[in-house]
Amino acid sequence: MFGWLGLRPIVLFLHCLTADSNYVTFFWTSVQCVEAFAAFPTVRHIESVLFSIVNRIHVASNKMQEDLETLSDTKSFPIPLLRKMEKSLHNVHGFLSVLMRVQLECENVALDSGMPKLPPVMEKILEVLSTASEGLLKVWAGVIDRLLESGQPEVVRKYCLTTMRNFSAAVEDLTNVSAKGESDERLTEILAVCDDFYNGIYSTIVGK
Repeated sequence: MFGWLGLRPIVLFLHCLTADSNYVTFFWTSVQCVEAFAAFPTVRHIESVLFSIVNRIHVASNKMQEDLETLSDTKSFPIPLLRKMEKSLHNVHGFLSVLMRVQLECENVALDSGMPKLPPVMEKILEVLSTASEGLLKVWAGVIDRLLESGQPEVVRKYCLTTMRNFSAAVEDLTNVSAKGESDERLTEILAVCDDFYNGIYSTIVGK
């Protein structure tokens, strides 16, 4: 059967899914192909395509963590640095929004399908994605604390408020995707950091 279908059309289809940023379908299709053709040596080509994407996400997360830590390793934030920080936060927020949505939607597929447990390959994928998002979120929260502790509420508000608001709105949208809804602990913690940011910059300004 595998020889009849041919490996190249399957791999091409998987590449098309990633080109369209359809990661949920890509991951689940890859998992199903790996399970269906586990007895065939050429299944390793499918695994290679799958885990190259997973690894790319992991590497991107690490790079963003390094960039944030480098930019925030300072006691004060001059305007040129804040501009770079705003751009970096914007990229991080976009990356996290997509990454968390993919995680949640992959989990929802399993729930909607009534699977008693996730396939081992999908468990491995979600473990890597979770590590990538949690690591980046931890660094992100630390950066927000440093911005609030810098004693520059006006300029921090000017350069970082918009991206924080947009990220907060995106995370609120994710509560509609999560099977846990508003009780999703991770999303609640992110929104709490955003609220601390708003309260921090405005209370400091009002208190002056």
